[in-house]
Amino acid sequence: TSVAVLKKLASDRHPNVRSSVAGNKNTSVAVLKKLASDRHPNVRWNVVNNENITVSVLESLASDRHLSVRSSVAGNKNTPVAILETLATDEDENVRMNVASNENTPVAVLETLASDPCSEIRYRVAKNENISVSVLKRLATDDNARVRNSVAHNKKTPRVSLVILASDRSSDVRSGVARHKNTPVSVLQELANQKSYFLREAVKKNKSTPEEIKKQIRR
Repeated sequence: TSVAVLKKLASDRHPNVRSSVAGNKNTSVAVLKKLASDRHPNVRWNVVNNENITVSVLESLASDRHLSVRSSVAGNKNTPVAILETLATDEDENVRMNVASNENTPVAVLETLASDPCSEIRYRVAKNENISVSVLKRLATDDNARVRNSVAHNKKTPRVSLVILASDRSSDVRSGVARHKNTPVSVLQELANQKSYFLREAVKKNKSTPEEIKKQIRR
């Protein structure tokens, strides 16, 4: 579809047509800017997800009245840090979830979201590669097992937290510790002696597990 045709279709009376234009990779920046003010949220949502979107348009849609649009801005890899900082305090959990998952979200914002009352947000914080060791330590004692499990699988998680998580009441969390490259050998030995077949297998598959322990498991 040519740029001229897309420009014409951007004014079509059917929202589905305008929505398709908003999502088209050939749509110009000027047309996307116009569609960013469209009355239908689906059109604006597609504008946010268009690879040609500019930072200025993202900024304008960050305060959109419709949560799906704000949520999309929060998850966009091109959204500036300043906007992510604002969206991290959004009243809607879905928006904050996407901020927690965004690869550009800074450490300071993740630290704030680590105390969010929504466990899904804390879970996503624990999975974010930008998370700091201090926040991982804090989330290692989270009330939610899914959050602790995410910590157990994060490659940045320090040994001190892995030692704590090795005694977790959740088998999934302990299994994550058994697979972690930073888990101390003494802890791997303890996990290898437990009754759970799946836990012993996790220890066996860990590249950091000494061959001596692997042989013990095979017996």
